[in-house]
This record gives sequence, structure tokens and C-alpha cells, in this order.
Amino acid sequence: MDKFEGVTQSQNFDKEDQFSILNLFSVATEKVLKQMTGIDAEINNFQRRHISCLSKDVIVEINVSGRWVGSCIFVLDSNTAFKLTSKMMGNMSVDDLEAEDMSSAISEFANISVGHALIELERQGIVAEMSPPIIKHNTDEQCQIVNCGEFSFCSFSTDVGEIEVGSFLVEGD
Repeated sequence: MDKFEGVTQSQNFDKEDQFSILNLFSVATEKVLKQMTGIDAEINNFQRRHISCLSKDVIVEINVSGRWVGSCIFVLDSNTAFKLTSKMMGNMSVDDLEAEDMSSAISEFANISVGHALIELERQGIVAEMSPPIIKHNTDEQCQIVNCGEFSFCSFSTDVGEIEVGSFLVEGD
């Protein structure tokens, strides 16, 4: 069953609302990135686009439920994911990290970032709960989780590589 089945176009936030929500996720991500790793991030751009598949090989998806439903996704290549994990683990050598270490660290980073954004949304009257992070490592798995609509995206440039954050929210039942 599609997680957005039964949601009509009229229930979608308009483009400006989607970017405002994305901005909350972006600010939260930027703060968490700085707090957890000391990395400064520069926001490159905001854009909306439909997604059938993504070109990078690591995606973390966190679903949002409640009055508002949707997803927040974090998109990065594996080199960036391993470098970010290294920073999160006190500059541990990337060569000493296992894929499991990276998956756990990147999932936790996404989880904390989305949690911070949802706290801010709640202050604005948008109450939602989040699922545990789902991490995907190959294109086939990625396509299974992100074929749900037009996401608003923000990309960050960092000294470990590019990180994209995308969000898609609609009013639920």
C-alpha cells in the first residue's frame, strides 16, 4: 500500500509552504552537523523535483505520520557518508570503519536532525511523529522508497562532501 494513498492534491502544502518546511529541516540539519562534527555547511540551493531514483548510493528515509504525513530523506554518496561517520566518531580513520558503522552513524545523524525539525514544527502547530530511519545502499532499494511525489530539496556543501536533504509533507486524515 502506498503511504500516500488517498491523499488528494488539495491537501498538499503549496510550494511556498513546502520550502518553509524544508527550511526547518535544513536549519536543523545544519545545527546538528555543526554540533556533532564541528563541520560547517554552506547551503547551495533549494529546489523542488520529482524523484524516480537518485544518483547517490546512500539514502536515509524517515517517515512522518500523524496529522501530517510524508518523508524526510538524506542523500549522499558513500565516500561522503564514511567521511561524515569518521568525524562523528572523533576523526577515526575511514579505513577502520565498517559499512555497519557508517549505516548506524548516518541513520543517527538523520534521526537527530529530523527530531529537531519536528520539535520546531510542533511549536508552529504541526504535530507529527517520525519513524525509525531506513537506510538504503543501492539504487534498487532507493527506488522502492522515494517514488512518492515531488520533494523539496536543499543541498549542503561541506568539507566532507555534498549532503542533500529532501522533504515531502501532506495533510493526512
